Amino acid sequence: MKAYIIVLTFLLTSLNIFAQTNWYFEPKIERNNHYLLEGSIADKYPITMYLERDGSCLYEYRGNVVYRLKGWYYYNNRKIKLPLIGSETLPYSDRFNICKVTLYVPTDISDSIRENSCDLENYKEIFVTNETNSFELLQWKWRTNNSNSFLPVELEEKNRPSEKTKPSILLYVKDIEIFSFNLTDNLKDLKDVFGNTIGGTYIDTIQLKTSKKVGNDFYLIFSFAQPTNPGSLGMGYCGAGYENYLGFLHISSFEVKRFNYYRTYSCLSEILEEYTFEENAPEKGITVKKNE
Repeated sequence: MKAYIIVLTFLLTSLNIFAQTNWYFEPKIERNNHYLLEGSIADKYPITMYLERDGSCLYEYRGNVVYRLKGWYYYNNRKIKLPLIGSETLPYSDRFNICKVTLYVPTDISDSIRENSCDLENYKEIFVTNETNSFELLQWKWRTNNSNSFLPVELEEKNRPSEKTKPSILLYVKDIEIFSFNLTDNLKDLKDVFGNTIGGTYIDTIQLKTSKKVGNDFYLIFSFAQPTNPGSLGMGYCGAGYENYLGFLHISSFEVKRFNYYRTYSCLSEILEEYTFEENAPEKGITVKKNE
């Protein structure tokens, strides 16, 4: 590994590609926002279905959050995608523990479900489920708009949306990724509102503040944030709250030399320190000043 780093350093230096315009940092957040389902209609027409969450509706169903869904499905023997729009009801608490899904194949591809009810009047086909307390227990059925009877649908969940993310910061030279800094692995002590260790698995924003190269060393100041109460759907204590952080990263010979970070804002507690940095000298790191 060390031999590889020496050769790579020599190559990059010899090509003179360390000019400011030829290297840069870039944040990356991998998200999982989709369902993937496989099964069949009437036990003889194999299908595949893909669904994404598309915000929330302007109403609740018996105290439960209702998300808009969009996506497609196709018959496996043809693989011609048919558009799907609809809604998913998710339980807010054990008291109102309801889960159900309604999906439409719209008559016009530009049609959308109504905001105040999350339904659609004009459609070609419809998928509906029973009401249950978990997605795994949903019983699906399907029919066309001109039919009075439903056919049973069996669907197996292959992927489910999650608020968890995979955040990282990449270093590029000549548009080639030569280093990746995984924030999840380096933020193992972060906790949620209940004191549970969650690390960096819910980071949803990363902003680069300033960066600089000195010799073969790279320096970066950046901020990042994650929900105080992940999975709360915006409800409850600090349900819409955020924890904000300021980080410092020093990379030397394509290895992490130093990484540290500070919480700059919190829904949970008052921040008593002020954190600053010099925009033209990120190599000096982050200055911590105690507020009087």
